[in-house]
Amino acid sequence: MHKLGPKNKNYCKGDPLRHEWISTLFLNAYVNGESSDEVWLTKLVEGEFDLKQLKVIVKNNNKKPLSKLPKAAGLLSWLVLSHHRLPGVKQYKGKPAKKSKDLFKVVTQVWGYENKFDDEEFKE
Repeated sequence: MHKLGPKNKNYCKGDPLRHEWISTLFLNAYVNGESSDEVWLTKLVEGEFDLKQLKVIVKNNNKKPLSKLPKAAGLLSWLVLSHHRLPGVKQYKGKPAKKSKDLFKVVTQVWGYENKFDDEEFKE
């Protein structure tokens, strides 16, 4: 809440990465390579998660978080990513994707999910 106060120097400044991207990174970490939606959905229903492990996975695996998700996780990620805006299509230089899986293999944070106001601050 402190960020929302007008006395904060970052009051009108966005976060370095948009919340949609961060949420997608955490969903990817939660699914963590499962090839079936049943496994991660069961863990979710049972409330199983390890926050420390999720943070480690997010830091080490954040390049293309949609690329290897099972169907339901991929769809959920797409809904999260596109709930404010669609990813920037100018970054896509390939053939039109015929399947969502093809698109998910190429979406990265530079597709409109970075707020680079200051390069040094962004690196932090």
